[in-house]
Amino acid sequence: MVKSEVLCEESTFLDYPLSNRSEVSLSSLIFVFNELVQYCLTTCTSGVQVEQRLHDIGLSLGPKVLELVSIKERIYKHETKVVSMLTFIATTVWKYLFNHHAELLKSQDHQDEYMISDKRMIISLYVSMGKDRHQPVLAAYVAGMVEGMLCGVYMGAQVSAHVVAQEDGCYVMTLLISLKDEKETNAS
Repeated sequence: MVKSEVLCEESTFLDYPLSNRSEVSLSSLIFVFNELVQYCLTTCTSGVQVEQRLHDIGLSLGPKVLELVSIKERIYKHETKVVSMLTFIATTVWKYLFNHHAELLKSQDHQDEYMISDKRMIISLYVSMGKDRHQPVLAAYVAGMVEGMLCGVYMGAQVSAHVVAQEDGCYVMTLLISLKDEKETNAS
C-alpha cells in the first residue's frame, strides 16, 4: 500500500464558497447604476441621448439576464406565448432583479400593447443628476433590458419607459411594450 501525502495549506476566505444569497446589496446596485448614469451624462449632450444610451446598454444586457434567471430557476425552455413570457418577466425576473413583483397590464386601446407597472422602482431613487440638467427617464435602462429579453426569445417588441404621477404624489414607472408582429399576439 502506498500512502498519499496530503499537503496542509492555510485556508483563506477565498477557499470557502460564497453564501447562497442571490441578492445584491442595494448600495452596490445604486453605486454601479449611478456610475453608469454619470458615464452617460458625461458622454451625451442631451437628456434624450442619455435615455437612448441607457436603453442600448439595457438592450445588450437583457438576453444575458434572461438566461441567468432561467438557469437559476431551472427553466430550460423559454415561453413561446407573449402573455406567458411577459408574466415571467413581471414576476420571476422582476423578483430576481428588484426583489418584488411588478404588475402586468394589457392595453385597452391597442391589442398589441402591454404595460409593466412598478410602484416601487428603486433603480433611480438615489441617482444624483445635478440641478441644471434635464431629468432623463432612468428607467429607460430597464426598458432596454425587457426589450432585450423579448428579442432574445424572438418576440419582436419595442419597449419605452414612462414615469406617471399619481394623485397621492407618488410616481409609477411604467414600461410600454409594443409588439412588432401581430401573429405573436394571436398565439397568446
